[in-house]
Amino acid sequence: MKIIVLAKLVPDTESSIVIDKEGKRIEKEAIKKYILNPFDEFAVEEAVKIGGETLAVTLGGTDSEEALRIAFAMGLGDVLRLEAPADDEEIFRTAAILGEYLKKESFDLILTGKQAVDDGASAIPSMLSEILDIPFISNIVGLNTENGVLTVKQEITGGHRILEVQSPCILSCQKGLNKPRYPKLTNLMKAKKKKIQVKTLNELGITPETAESLKKTRRTKVQYPERRSGGKVLQGKPEEIVQELVKELREKVKVI
Repeated sequence: MKIIVLAKLVPDTESSIVIDKEGKRIEKEAIKKYILNPFDEFAVEEAVKIGGETLAVTLGGTDSEEALRIAFAMGLGDVLRLEAPADDEEIFRTAAILGEYLKKESFDLILTGKQAVDDGASAIPSMLSEILDIPFISNIVGLNTENGVLTVKQEITGGHRILEVQSPCILSCQKGLNKPRYPKLTNLMKAKKKKIQVKTLNELGITPETAESLKKTRRTKVQYPERRSGGKVLQGKPEEIVQELVKELREKVKVI
């Protein structure tokens, strides 16, 4: 079985986010630490468990290669970086570039994280499913690959459901699927020396003009979420608190 894992480098979840003065982008220089997207770790771990021919793929500049090195240290067989346009990421273009690469590749399974923790879009797997015309199942927390049929346990609202799907297909991985391993020190040292394959946009048949035309959205503003106001503590006897609570829910929250 050949498995491709899509990996992304993201800011550490404890990073302080700084927006530039123009309000157009996040200052990457202010982010001290980057990590492999936590949900992608479940995808990497599952690929290592299944075995066979495994490949981690990322889209980005040379700085994004750290995600590939982490995936390699965790046990994936090979890694590849697809060159990205120099400007900020745009989700439709990201999917289109990944799609151009994957169309030319043979594979049995694509594993991804259920979402990236930086943008939270959770859109790339479904877009690739449409581009490649192959099945996609999201939020998997169980996977059995015996007898050539993939049996998937999918997390849904209020429970789970069991599905069967033929390969090739795309599965996005949710917490609970497995427990990602910590890379051994020796593997981390090997990963630092690993030569990473690179495919340029030109090799994918994408010109600068085409890359620009693939963008479907434009970022106009980036802002911090509004600060939440403090909560209100109701005082008094139980019956008085109930009356006040009902009044607040009716007049301010407007839910009753």
